[in-house]
Amino acid sequence: MVKIGIIGCGGMGGTHNMALKQISSEMDVEVVAVADLFEEKMEKMKKLWPNAISYKTGKELIDNSDCDTIYICLPSYLHSEHIIYGLKHNKNVFSEKPICLTKEEIKALREVNLNNNKVFVGHVVRFFPEYLYLKECYDNKTFGKLLSLDMKRSGGFPRWSWDDWFGTDSKCGSVVLDLHIHDVDYLTYLFGANPTLLSKQTTTFESGMINHINAQFQFEDTVCNVLAHWDRVSCYAFRAEFVACFENATIEFSNNVVKVYTTEEKVFEPKLIEVKTEHEIEGINITNVGPYYLEDKFFMYCIINDEEVEDCNIEQSTNSVAIAIDERS
Repeated sequence: MVKIGIIGCGGMGGTHNMALKQISSEMDVEVVAVADLFEEKMEKMKKLWPNAISYKTGKELIDNSDCDTIYICLPSYLHSEHIIYGLKHNKNVFSEKPICLTKEEIKALREVNLNNNKVFVGHVVRFFPEYLYLKECYDNKTFGKLLSLDMKRSGGFPRWSWDDWFGTDSKCGSVVLDLHIHDVDYLTYLFGANPTLLSKQTTTFESGMINHINAQFQFEDTVCNVLAHWDRVSCYAFRAEFVACFENATIEFSNNVVKVYTTEEKVFEPKLIEVKTEHEIEGINITNVGPYYLEDKFFMYCIINDEEVEDCNIEQSTNSVAIAIDERS
């Protein structure tokens, strides 16, 4: 059995808690421990796992729980130290993205001894059906060569964060390391290599923290425009979109719908991977547990079958952070 401890019982912790509960009906996994500063959040998580033990901090959980795997769902500035602490205590580690925020943390993570444990970082966009479809079309050259790709990710600034950690650049890494990194990481996944940064434009909040970035990348002959935006109006609804122009068709993802426009003047909605889940999510910009179920199931499969984590590992995830850090400079 994979025994899991979830560190951080907010929106992301709750999402993975629900995904793991569904996975437990298919694989031998169980959440045996949870950690959070707020008792009520842990109690909500434990409704799915009545026997789970509560801890006040992540390190207390790591030190005292009999879990063999930890899920780090903490504010971004706490990811790196908990990953390293977990590995030093012989735990498999899932961490929400970004894996870290600084070049110093990149170096420390690349040098840490895994102790034969596995590390997976939650670059969940790779598991969204719409983006899986785009990857399939690119790899198979379904519509010929990819000529250009526009990606956009935006939403209201998250003023709801605990202790206002999103309001501090050193704790969140700005919109670049929160929203923008999703699409930066996806580009490296799509192309299988790092695209070249051609240009960037940014704007900032009054504090000086970047809230808007529009970057242009190139991979071979493909030009990619990638925009991320935190709006000053916090109620501005979150949205993710892309337009991929191939030689023989254009794929558009907008308003949660994928449409293909062919050079034969035909329009259709492709069939995407569908994952039915049992739980609804409240309070954060997530409408479907499905992609989280897919990434969590992939990680559980790697642990149970003792297979190497080939996607979203330390090397790939620190690489994505390094690209984003260079964009901030």
